[in-house]
Amino acid sequence: MIASSGRAQQFNQTVRGTVVDNENKQAIAGSKIIIFNTQNDSIMAQGITNNEGLFILEQVPVGRVHIRISSSQFEPIILEDIAISSTQELVLDVQLEPTINELSVVEIQGNSIRGEPINRMAIASTVTITPEQISKYAGSIDDPLRVVTAYPGVIAQNSGFNYISVRGNSPVGMLYRLEGVPVSNPNHFGEIGTNGGFVTQFSSALLSNSDFYSGVAPAEFGNATTAVFDFRFRNGNNRKREHAFKASVLGLDLATEGPFSKNSKASYLINYRYSTLGILSKVIYLGGVEPSYQDLSFSVNIPTKKAGTLKFFGVGGLSNFLLDAKRDTADWEFDGDRVRRVYGTKSGTAGLSYYLPVNSKGYFHAAAAYSYGRNFDNSDYLEEDFSWSLRDQSNYDDARLTVTADYNHKFSNRHTNKSGFIYTLARHTYLAERYDQNISGLFTSANTAGNAQQIQAFSQSKFSLSDKWTLNAGVHYIHFLLNNNFNVEPRVGLQFEPNLTSKINLSYGMHSRIENLNFYFIEDANNPGTYLNRDLELMKAHHSSLSYTVMLTKSLKLKTEAYFQYLDDVPAVAGGTYSVQNLFNSLPQVDLTNVGSGRNFGVELLLQQFTYKGYYYMFTLAVFDSQYRAGDGVWRNTELNQRYSYNVIAGKEFKLKDKPNKSRLLSVNMNWRHSGGAWKTPIDLIASEQAGWTVFDEGNPFSIRQPDLMGMDISVNYRSNKKKIATECSITLKNIYSNNAVLFELYDTDTKTIRQREDYGLIPVISYTIHF
Repeated sequence: MIASSGRAQQFNQTVRGTVVDNENKQAIAGSKIIIFNTQNDSIMAQGITNNEGLFILEQVPVGRVHIRISSSQFEPIILEDIAISSTQELVLDVQLEPTINELSVVEIQGNSIRGEPINRMAIASTVTITPEQISKYAGSIDDPLRVVTAYPGVIAQNSGFNYISVRGNSPVGMLYRLEGVPVSNPNHFGEIGTNGGFVTQFSSALLSNSDFYSGVAPAEFGNATTAVFDFRFRNGNNRKREHAFKASVLGLDLATEGPFSKNSKASYLINYRYSTLGILSKVIYLGGVEPSYQDLSFSVNIPTKKAGTLKFFGVGGLSNFLLDAKRDTADWEFDGDRVRRVYGTKSGTAGLSYYLPVNSKGYFHAAAAYSYGRNFDNSDYLEEDFSWSLRDQSNYDDARLTVTADYNHKFSNRHTNKSGFIYTLARHTYLAERYDQNISGLFTSANTAGNAQQIQAFSQSKFSLSDKWTLNAGVHYIHFLLNNNFNVEPRVGLQFEPNLTSKINLSYGMHSRIENLNFYFIEDANNPGTYLNRDLELMKAHHSSLSYTVMLTKSLKLKTEAYFQYLDDVPAVAGGTYSVQNLFNSLPQVDLTNVGSGRNFGVELLLQQFTYKGYYYMFTLAVFDSQYRAGDGVWRNTELNQRYSYNVIAGKEFKLKDKPNKSRLLSVNMNWRHSGGAWKTPIDLIASEQAGWTVFDEGNPFSIRQPDLMGMDISVNYRSNKKKIATECSITLKNIYSNNAVLFELYDTDTKTIRQREDYGLIPVISYTIHF
């Protein structure tokens, strides 16, 4: 092993790690590691891996860096915007992708396409989200789902929560995976019938790089028609114990990692968060709003000499949001002023994954996880005598046991294959009741419960046809055992690389989805024991795309993509206007048949300046159309057919003059977003007055367009590195500008009028972090 440092600095750190072949996990000896300063592109350190693929670079100056890893017969990669701290070793687990031709020295050190996905089987519509982006992008609030909205076609539906739509599709069609296992909604304050919340239940301190798919996904992913977010946890430092403490307006955050013993290569990484707003609400009055959440996440990595590697992982969270009623009768202007609402989530996932190298050609991977989630939303009404009466209650429980296994085999540098299966046993219960003024009591709108199993299998190969052409071809099989409906889904992608700095991709994939279990257990009110939707077929989505990517300079990337999506066998009401294509924030109890269809098409553009001389920017644009056809045969706008969106993200990091006892960095960042308005269904005032709750005019669905959504966030970060501690102070002003667009409307029973709920205003977030 050879290592050298470019120049001496007062504050230095060790950078170490491993480099392996991502197709068989074998060590790559002789890989070259070069660390560049993002302020001036100078080389700060460089080294070469030994026969075990290990490298150690000591005395590397602290600061923000790019790290380039290259080796003959492998594609070079660049790790972007890595922060080297004076108190924490930087430990990297790097995987390189083989090429069929040996690269020359010029090619190894020259340009390559940056920001490519981790998954070697991904060809189109995929981006990698890094922990560095989560900490750097203005307004992200430590949430990867907010970061992904900076990319084309992904739109945040309001600034306070992380509900996203992708290419006009409902958020419900998105799949979450953690360490290769499908999991329940991993967000705090998730509402029934949604797939998001306020913030993810794990801190970015645990995350490794994670892939987000917005179109055709590799064959290993199933039961999703909209998008996939594939999260990965990093391993803790196995040589040194390190800690971090963060205090902010939103919460307290404590992270710790290290080896179990000096003689062990096993490591742990644990993070705990508790919301400061929950603490403050116990001390001072916050206008009747008492939000609180807490979560615990962990990753335990146990390598062995010959028996493979075990990894225990988990995340669990509790969240509770109280919107209190007004206790003074003089303040009772609307009916809602007398309602005390409590909603939130209780959820968690615990699992085990296992990697075992079989030989120099492949490896076996298996994982098992239990995932549980409860969403609750209950309201009480303050009567004239100040007693409470139950007004509404909704409780949804979801539990899943998932087992997955796959084998990865490298037949040659031209052909690799990944094949495996996924088994899931799922259970649900759902109870919803609301006050009916016509009976002066509670009306049960939903009461379902039941179990179901599903089996998925897949096989996907990557073929290097030549030094310029690559073919990814695979198939996914999904079988819903409750009604024995199944589907075979082909996936294929063709890539042409005329040179090292550009590529053209053409892809197609079919994706199917099993609906929320609630739908399959809705009983016929006139025939108890008969289930209305038991025989529903799987909804199918055909994705296709054509994209072109080019590096205009060594740090400026341009990507354009055109796509078309056609949906068929969509569950919808026969002869009616409802379709699950618009499923969002509700679980309607209706009789469905597979008579619906949908179509989405659009063009996306991304222009990304990777950090160069301390500054970066990204401009994204999407123009699209999203429509659906329900049982009445009429084509209409989907609820989230917002037609267009664009984002501008930019920032600059300044290297301040070193002081005798510390080095300092100051960064300024901004995020501007603008999207078209969603479509809403008008409220039927007469029917609402008769029912005593909001009733929509379902004969004219999504016929009113809401105003555009506009907002801007800015942040200022100050980092300081000393010998034994490193600190960071951050000030984020989310919605420093907002047009306060109307998000939704509700009927008020007291005033018999329609009330509007606007988007959130200014949200200041101040935080202080110390690493030691």
